[in-house]
Amino acid sequence: FTPPVIYSLENRQKLVYLVEARPEGDAGPLQPGQIVDVDLADSAR
Repeated sequence: FTPPVIYSLENRQKLVYLVEARPEGDAGPLQPGQIVDVDLADSAR
């Protein structure tokens, strides 16, 4: 089975998702429009 869309490191710059995230640790200041990687934490809401 091959999904209809394959997400890879090569095409991720074309993908945009709106997320709300909080930087951890020594993350420097973020700028509007800055590209970042976000890891999802396992948290119960």
